[in-house]
Amino acid sequence: MLPDGQQVAVKRLITNSKQRDEDFKNEVTLVAGLQHRNLVRLLGFCLEGKERILVFEFLSNSSLDNFIFGMFSLPIKILAWKRWNEGTALKVIDSTLREGSRNEMMKCINIGLLCVQESVSDRPIMASVIHMLNSNSAGTLPAPSKPGFFMQGSVILNASSSLEYNSTGSTESERRRIATAPL
Repeated sequence: MLPDGQQVAVKRLITNSKQRDEDFKNEVTLVAGLQHRNLVRLLGFCLEGKERILVFEFLSNSSLDNFIFGMFSLPIKILAWKRWNEGTALKVIDSTLREGSRNEMMKCINIGLLCVQESVSDRPIMASVIHMLNSNSAGTLPAPSKPGFFMQGSVILNASSSLEYNSTGSTESERRRIATAPL
């Protein structure tokens, strides 16, 4: 909590090389300039000695970790990859967003799939993600390869082939199927 009473989320990073220090500085510079209603704001950072700390606005009544890695994260990734492979990726878009730019939607799905590659070295760094998001051409983005979560066995077998994402997130039967799927 800051002296003015504002709650914050603090992320302490471990770096041990000059390249990672440079990546950290670039990320701070880029993220500090981003303003979007779906992004938490970077409020500050520490780059002193070996300390690398990011201070973000706090999300009340929510857990960013749970939102990103929670129960509904895997099925959406599975569905997005499946639809991407079938050439029907736009079917995963929330119905309330269907009026937006199809090119922008495809670009975001492509970038999202790049960010969940099995090998960390195959995932883009934040600076690259920001560059890709700001680019005007979805056709020049690298194609994602099969994500690592497809190697996790029966989770995939339990995912419904008719699963579609909607504004409520998922169906009750889908939640049961996912919650009981062995890893």
